[in-house]
Amino acid sequence: MERQVIVYINTEQEFYQLRKTAPQMPLMVSLPDQVKDTGSLKIFLQKTRVELLDGDWKDYNPEIVKLANSLGCAVIPDIQQQLENPALWDAALAKGFEGLQTDHPSALIAYLKRKKLRQ
Repeated sequence: MERQVIVYINTEQEFYQLRKTAPQMPLMVSLPDQVKDTGSLKIFLQKTRVELLDGDWKDYNPEIVKLANSLGCAVIPDIQQQLENPALWDAALAKGFEGLQTDHPSALIAYLKRKKLRQ
């Protein structure tokens, strides 16, 4: 089952410990503060090899998302403000994310259906 569980890690030490304990388990981490461009992202992903990135959607740009995806890392950030401003989902989706994390899944599903992005 370890490929069916995603573990959120907070430190580099947790990364190495989990890789040793369960090498196939997908790991998720927020975009580190030091990653500001594609060059620093590439170095980070080559070092850690995490499968998923999250964090605030505004911390990403399309180039960073595209590079992460090309290196086998999905980007599925948090976006919580959509109930006050659903247009933020448009801006987030334009960055090329593979998914969005929200505390309001039914609202997101309805939005995606209206946009014909989900059946």
